[in-house]
Amino acid sequence: MKEIWKSFLAILFIHTILHAANDSINISESIRDEETLVSSGGMFALGFFSPGNSRNWYLGIWYNNIPNQTVVWVANRGAPLTNKTGVLTLTEAGTLCLVNETNGLIWSTNASRTVQNPTAQLLDSGNLVVKDADDDDDRPENFLWHSFDHPTDTYIPGMKMGSDLIRGEERYMSSWWSDDDPAPCKFRTHMDLSGYPQIFTEGGRGVRYRYGPWNGVQFSGIAYTVTDAASIRVTIEMNSNRVMHSEYVVQSSVVTRLTLYPDGNGVRWTWNEGNQAWRIYYRFPIDICDDYNKCGAYGSCNVAESPRVNASTNLSPRIRGARVERIGQVDVLGGFRNSTAGMMCS
Repeated sequence: MKEIWKSFLAILFIHTILHAANDSINISESIRDEETLVSSGGMFALGFFSPGNSRNWYLGIWYNNIPNQTVVWVANRGAPLTNKTGVLTLTEAGTLCLVNETNGLIWSTNASRTVQNPTAQLLDSGNLVVKDADDDDDRPENFLWHSFDHPTDTYIPGMKMGSDLIRGEERYMSSWWSDDDPAPCKFRTHMDLSGYPQIFTEGGRGVRYRYGPWNGVQFSGIAYTVTDAASIRVTIEMNSNRVMHSEYVVQSSVVTRLTLYPDGNGVRWTWNEGNQAWRIYYRFPIDICDDYNKCGAYGSCNVAESPRVNASTNLSPRIRGARVERIGQVDVLGGFRNSTAGMMCS
């Protein structure tokens, strides 16, 4: 009985070690086929997946404890594997390498520096990081590389969107080509720095819609509520080194994501644990009046009126080049004053 108990404890100890280590890989270790890394809190998983009806395979990150796989990041989105024989390894130089069955390089990372003992770890934020295994400091500036610097079609709390002015790098979202193909499509959502920082979604013929300029509290084109403020914190960092927009959850129980779809639409989702389903929190564009420059210079748009688009003969600009997107917001958001209140024109 004593020997059986010892054997049980040994098996439990080995299982605990393996379970504790499954959020990371070190030099000479690999991930392949149906193997995954799972973040320490069980929130996210990294592994190989095949989207929709595709026959190709990709290395990606998805929510581990949410049914119906929801992918938030893809490594080799423009270079698919044609079968399940891909292998992810970590080199001594701290580079993650994805190779195919013939050992051909499909995708790799670039380390900002070298360390003696690199490790790749999937954090519970959904961030895949390469760092010094001997350094417990998880500040992004200490990482050799991390996936949050390279968003795909989904923006999750902790990610940043904007420009690193020192490196000359921009972080932005770009939609999948289709539900079956995560290759970058024509639509992208990014931070525009030509005036007050604001987020544009553009592609195809140019700008499709915008979130409105940053007013010091939020982007003025999005209707945030008290509930938002209690669950999601929105910030912008502006200095000589960078201009970055970021979001953080105030309550750890809040699971939210912003996804840019192949048709150019952006949707904010929140997870409803009770119903075990994603719920649309808001979407862009909401209606035809959200289309960028729908009315032309100095025009206005009202979905409750017909025609919705009004001419600009009785509107004069307070700020040259500004645009009005909604009646009722013109005084705050658009920089216009109405010369003849209530007058309709077409």
